[in-house]
Amino acid sequence: MGYTPGSETGASLSIVLSNVIGVITIVAGFSFLIYFLIATVNLITSAGDTNKIQVARTMMTNALIGIIISAAAYPLASLVSTLLGIPLTEPSALFSQYITFPGN
Repeated sequence: MGYTPGSETGASLSIVLSNVIGVITIVAGFSFLIYFLIATVNLITSAGDTNKIQVARTMMTNALIGIIISAAAYPLASLVSTLLGIPLTEPSALFSQYITFPGN
């Protein structure tokens, strides 16, 4: 009556990994939006104080750097995958190629 892994295990792990990456991408997008909006409000309410303006600009720059890294992660993984010949962007192929499950 317990769980017995079969030929579907690699596909199931691939679906779970894909969902996790999707959630992380959504969280990164919302984090960027919130962080950038907070920086914008800080900039607007700085009242000409150069220190507050600099802090707000730094927050905006950090937010932009973070979203650029998030956006560039998949293409970079794809490039590394192609250069090394490891299917990093296709988890089911990676799991079936390098990991063996009992019952397969």
